[in-house]
Amino acid sequence: MPEEKYSLQKLILLYVQTVAILIGVLSVVVGWLSFRDQSEWNRWNHTSDLLGKFNSELNPHLEQIMSKWPDVNDTVPKNVPSIKDFDKLDVPMQLHLAAVFNYFEDVAFNWEHKLADRESIESSLIPIIVRWHRYFRNFLEAAQNKTGDLWPPLTKAVREWEGEESLKPNPEKRDGK
Repeated sequence: MPEEKYSLQKLILLYVQTVAILIGVLSVVVGWLSFRDQSEWNRWNHTSDLLGKFNSELNPHLEQIMSKWPDVNDTVPKNVPSIKDFDKLDVPMQLHLAAVFNYFEDVAFNWEHKLADRESIESSLIPIIVRWHRYFRNFLEAAQNKTGDLWPPLTKAVREWEGEESLKPNPEKRDGK
């Protein structure tokens, strides 16, 4: 009789150990899944914030820039500014341009490091960033000549988005002709 009791206790202990191990494994899996979901939610939230900044924070800068260069968003701009045009720019306009390109750099950094949703950025902002980068390439070159590359993540990302050739200055527009 004591041997039967001992066997039953042994069977119950084995059952409890097995259930405890299964509960431990299940808790690790649930923890990993919830961490993954939280990371994904954070990424989407960050993407939403990043895209929202385009209208909320850049609006005053965009208005000033577009009043000076109304064709900046045209697919085929008529009057691409030359380097001489940028040498004559007043400081407030330089600051407006710098604010826009700082934002573009933030987008490029988040895109490159996958901190934000790449697909959302690619569909909504990359065409705008590439267009503005082409339009103001002479400004970027003038700034780079004075102080070095001010926006390295942006430069790297634009190279990847449209190819190395597009970053060369436009020789026809360089001298204001």
